[in-house]
Amino acid sequence: MRKVLIVVGAVIAIPALFVMVFLVRSIALQLIGYPVDIPPTELAEQISAENGDPLRCRRLQQTMPTMGPSLPEKRMLCIYTYAKLTSDPTACKLLLPSEYGLACISNLWPEVSGHVACGWNHTDLSIFECRDNGGLLHQSKNCEDFKNNQKQFSACLSYFAEKAKQSHQCAQIPDQSVRSFCETKMGAWEKYPELRGSFYFGQSAS
Repeated sequence: MRKVLIVVGAVIAIPALFVMVFLVRSIALQLIGYPVDIPPTELAEQISAENGDPLRCRRLQQTMPTMGPSLPEKRMLCIYTYAKLTSDPTACKLLLPSEYGLACISNLWPEVSGHVACGWNHTDLSIFECRDNGGLLHQSKNCEDFKNNQKQFSACLSYFAEKAKQSHQCAQIPDQSVRSFCETKMGAWEKYPELRGSFYFGQSAS
């Protein structure tokens, strides 16, 4: 009987001990500044509101493994969400080299471009076109023709820099947000050759 009680006690005590260890670890991590068990989107919102460093996403910890996304995936989602909230493509560098990192950069285009209705002409990829709010369509092979609208002009320069795969052309872009987008995306092209076949580099427009 005594042996049975010892076994039963051990069965109960061991899981409780593990839980205690995890809780102590969680408290210790919080005391030294690690975010623990915070939903990734909520952490991203906190960092954004505080004008903080997105590297904090990489410090995210959890008390114990859970069902659903892994801890690395939660950290990546935090960075992605931060980049979206702040319209900051440079934060996406923390996700490179990966398709997710390229998606992070590319999906920021509407925000950084001011939602301009611009793009390539589908029948002639040497022609860039933008549609004004009034519905007028402007087409040209020369970005100078869009210079009266800084966002459209910047978008045009960014598109041609990406088409030529030349990062130095990004420096000519007057709009800071679009220039940062261009430099980040073309920087990824130059730094990570293994990603050059990605959908996000628009191989069909090359």
